[in-house]
Amino acid sequence: MESGAYERALRAQIPDVKIFAKGCPGLVPLIEAGHICPGDAEIETAVAKYLEEIRRQRPDTLILGCTHYPLIRDVVQAYMGSDVTLIDSGGEAALALLDFLKQKAKTAPDNISGNPQYYCSARLAEFEDISQLFLRRDISASACQINIESY
Repeated sequence: MESGAYERALRAQIPDVKIFAKGCPGLVPLIEAGHICPGDAEIETAVAKYLEEIRRQRPDTLILGCTHYPLIRDVVQAYMGSDVTLIDSGGEAALALLDFLKQKAKTAPDNISGNPQYYCSARLAEFEDISQLFLRRDISASACQINIESY
């Protein structure tokens, strides 16, 4: 949010767009602690705290600007209302990359499935736990810790 990248990209496409940006730093620790479900008072309270001002502006679209936020999509949608379109920025970036790779003929054939390998530079056990929230599967057999200073 601080870089202004979303604002610049949006204004390049829609010069007169109204943009309301809001950082929500307290959401990530709650999400990583597993507070992701509708009905969870902690995440609902935090979402309301951070998005109250934005909701008052009555936006038609809300960009989920962090990779963690799609995990609380249902909570955010319930708070903002069904008339607000939510955009998963990570998902949209992945789709744009896929389109780019297809245009360059750099995608694998459909009949080939890869063997994912996951790398983390922090504590491996915590990474594996958090990945369960995102991927909804056990990645421990294909995850390893790396020293980021080597790259």
